[in-house]
Amino acid sequence: MTAHLTDSYHNTLKHVLDGIQHHLTAKEGNIRISGISIDSRKITSGNIFVAVSGNNVDGHMFIEKAIKAGCKAILADRGKVPRGVRKKTVVVEVENTRAVLGHIASNFYNHPARLMKMIGITGTNGKTTVSYLIESIIRAGGGNPGVIGTVSYRYSGRSGKNIEMPADFTTPEAPDLHKLLKKMSDNGVSHVVMEVSSHALAQQRIEGLKFDVALFTNLSRDHLDFHKDMNRYYDSKKKLFCEYLHPNGQAIVVIDKNKAQHKGPDSIQDNSTNWGHKMAAEVEHELCSQSNKISVMTCCLDKDCSIHPSKYSFTLAGTSAEIVNPKGSFQIYSELTGEFNLRNILAATGATASLGYKNTEIFKGISAVKNIPGRLEKIRSSNQATFFVDYAHTPDAMENVLQTLKQLQSGRLICVFGCGGDRDPGKRPMMGKIAGDYCDVVLATSDNPRTESPIKILNEIEIGLKRSHLGRNRAEIILTENKRQGYDIIQSRREAIAVAVRYSRSGDIVLISGKGHESYQITITGVKYFDDREEVRKQMGVIQW
Repeated sequence: MTAHLTDSYHNTLKHVLDGIQHHLTAKEGNIRISGISIDSRKITSGNIFVAVSGNNVDGHMFIEKAIKAGCKAILADRGKVPRGVRKKTVVVEVENTRAVLGHIASNFYNHPARLMKMIGITGTNGKTTVSYLIESIIRAGGGNPGVIGTVSYRYSGRSGKNIEMPADFTTPEAPDLHKLLKKMSDNGVSHVVMEVSSHALAQQRIEGLKFDVALFTNLSRDHLDFHKDMNRYYDSKKKLFCEYLHPNGQAIVVIDKNKAQHKGPDSIQDNSTNWGHKMAAEVEHELCSQSNKISVMTCCLDKDCSIHPSKYSFTLAGTSAEIVNPKGSFQIYSELTGEFNLRNILAATGATASLGYKNTEIFKGISAVKNIPGRLEKIRSSNQATFFVDYAHTPDAMENVLQTLKQLQSGRLICVFGCGGDRDPGKRPMMGKIAGDYCDVVLATSDNPRTESPIKILNEIEIGLKRSHLGRNRAEIILTENKRQGYDIIQSRREAIAVAVRYSRSGDIVLISGKGHESYQITITGVKYFDDREEVRKQMGVIQW
């Protein structure tokens, strides 16, 4: 976490442990604690070190190091404290440190989330776009929103100064999360809009929080290296509604009815499950472990959902629609385009309507959003081709984006994309097939290969490209010959973007996909600066039209 979140806040150990079943080795509940850390390398004097057992590293191995760094107390799993430690510092034992970490952090910062309206957004795709839309609507209605998400953590201070920090994680670890919420509360934030990742839900990072609104955007293949299968992935998402939503809170569920139709080996789903429909049904029919029935509001493009468009149309410039919700209907125009973005708009409408915002305020907030960083972000070139930079790094997201652009193209549809290393390799051929099916030209390239061989990743993408209607040829030949279609593999992302810029022409749509807002590229040699948007503009400047 960045230095912006550093403070000199203190509290007693007794207060920090309030409501948590524990065993304390000494009667020292009134000692002052200056902070909470789960990383022994970041311990400062007076901290409590929480030893967390992770997937790859067990924090209990670093207890001695934390003591040497000046921690004032240790919180550990029962039976995992090394011998002799109790003579050196105060030791608190619990059954599972991960399960209580969020509660400890909430106690330490005096439960800041309780002073603000909490909106949690989960789903494979769309979380960031929905968070920007909700943020804008809250601001249009006179609220002071704070956002915790993939692009950044941001809020306005009491002085009116905008405070924005790069996001280390979509959802921070519990100590950093509650520290950030404390900062937001102290600065008069009225509503917190929070992207809640499946990893955060599975790892209990949001313990100590209850949400007023929980929103589900969609579910499609992603993170199966972590979750192993789609059902476990779904179960992680469902926790937001079943464990972290106020009993009288509002659930918003987006239902994409078309997704149930995808079947077969090249399907973007593992099966034909409509996850939105499943989520709405299970939450509404009390299959959660809550005693109170949860209110569910559904969003879809059909009229049988609570929130839907009575009519809509798309162009490259944006979306026009008339939106129907429980408060009536209203006309909107948004510079965001495509069916997936209309569903995002419906979701934001549902979330803010449930919080009491008027249709006029929702209209004003949606209209104010001109673009989302790295989410179908438009860059117009001097040769009249239209470039889009998008974060789509899953099969479903790629299909949604390409489907939208295919409907709007007048020239060729060209896609530059890759897949990340050290992540679910099964989606690579699927994404290659989707790109090949929708595009006239595909340039497969490196994304964030991390510790994997870029060539290995590209070979796996090519398996899917070979199943499409495209044949392989040199990019320059494909792009300079009229009506020629095909794909090429260009390992250097900079070179692939340069080729796309150089040989695109009037009417073409070029999608640079996978990294979106990211300003770095991760390879086996480390992290280097790389921003797709900057690279497109730079190449435009190099090339003389």
